[in-house]
Amino acid sequence: MMIVSSCLADGSRAIYNGTFSGTKIAGAGVTAALLRRHGITVLSEEDAVKSGDVC
Repeated sequence: MMIVSSCLADGSRAIYNGTFSGTKIAGAGVTAALLRRHGITVLSEEDAVKSGDVC
């Protein structure tokens, strides 16, 4: 599954730190973490392009 890489709720690689300053921190958003916990591979759009998994 491919999701946006830095969205607060579902980022797969980085998330905003919640201060509304535009600062990102490494980590997964809630949706990405939940999908991974259930064994679903989660790729950011950048990862998908690099791996060739984009249609």
